[in-house]
Amino acid sequence: YTVEWTGKIAIPQSGNYLFGLESIDQSTLFIDRQTVTTGRLPNLYEENALDLTKGLHDIRVRFSDSTDHTHINLYWTPPGGAQQIIPAGVLFPPQANYERVQLPDLAALTFNPTQPSTPSQVETTLPGSIRLVQKGLKQPHGIAAGPDGRLYVADTGNQRVLILSPKGDIVKEIAGGSEPFVEPFDVAVDAQNHLYVLDATSGRLTLFDADGVYQREISTEKALLEHARGLAVDRTGRLWVANTSAGNVVALDEQGAVQITIPVWPSSNAQPVDVTVGNDGTIFVTDSGLNKLVSFGVDQRRRLAWDIPVANSMDGAHLATSANGFIYMTVPEKSQLVKLTPHGERIGSWAMKGADGALVKPIGIAVDPTGRIWSADVAGGNVFVIEPGQ
Repeated sequence: YTVEWTGKIAIPQSGNYLFGLESIDQSTLFIDRQTVTTGRLPNLYEENALDLTKGLHDIRVRFSDSTDHTHINLYWTPPGGAQQIIPAGVLFPPQANYERVQLPDLAALTFNPTQPSTPSQVETTLPGSIRLVQKGLKQPHGIAAGPDGRLYVADTGNQRVLILSPKGDIVKEIAGGSEPFVEPFDVAVDAQNHLYVLDATSGRLTLFDADGVYQREISTEKALLEHARGLAVDRTGRLWVANTSAGNVVALDEQGAVQITIPVWPSSNAQPVDVTVGNDGTIFVTDSGLNKLVSFGVDQRRRLAWDIPVANSMDGAHLATSANGFIYMTVPEKSQLVKLTPHGERIGSWAMKGADGALVKPIGIAVDPTGRIWSADVAGGNVFVIEPGQ
């Protein structure tokens, strides 16, 4: 489809303005019937300068959508200001006359370092007790909770997967399946208590029973698994892989056949590190290339995106879904576990603290059937459990 937005732009003061477009797919900006700039290629920022007099000017933006996951962003850099999305306060829709329109003050529209910034929202600290249940692991990453309450931890640096009791005690060590583990990075458990282990270096996905007894290798394309950083199982039993190097998430059936492929952010440096699927089918992805949490609908179209702190793909934010539909996310660089609504909006967080102020870097996260939240600390080699308060 093609869409046009038309109206007026209020120019606060005369001078040279820089206008820019970034879109998927094509877009063009016109001011006073003059072509200012055109975005011809997806996600490629294009800009041009224009001298404008103070007052109202005609503005028109033309946008063409020819692929999935489209968006458009319109920027300006006013005289003496910084680049920003054009503020809504300078844009007016078509109307009979503009006699009552008051021109905005340019100083109020641009960042002024001498003025106090807008107060930031205070993070809500969630109630609950945090307890260390295991230590001495080496760079643990993924963690999963089975329907019977047992926990499974990818003790990556020790090239093993641990089975923990619901109390957090070590029950068994798994060293591999048909071959020894090289880099067991993430784990997932389905409703039947089948354990899946993602070995990122060897590009293998291995199936075990609840007791850690080897069953078989999942036969799928090796390229989907090599250097992949996230694994999940949805309520229908599909396996989801965060195919980090390819910039997409992939759903597999239990035999390994590809069912769904979703590019996280086409034509960009996307590096998805984990994926989870909510109870309503919404797909959530954390991405260390974009530094975003991204949600997709059941139709696989991108819905919303939220900024998250910068982290590398090895130690990026991971996700879990609880039985009642809430989403949980680790924030490694801030030593936090975050609780989100089923729609992805932030509710609050727990601050993770190690003994004597030691660094805690939570990566893997899981919610057990009782609602307790478990996390693997890659920096300290620990496993923590949070028992949420009321």
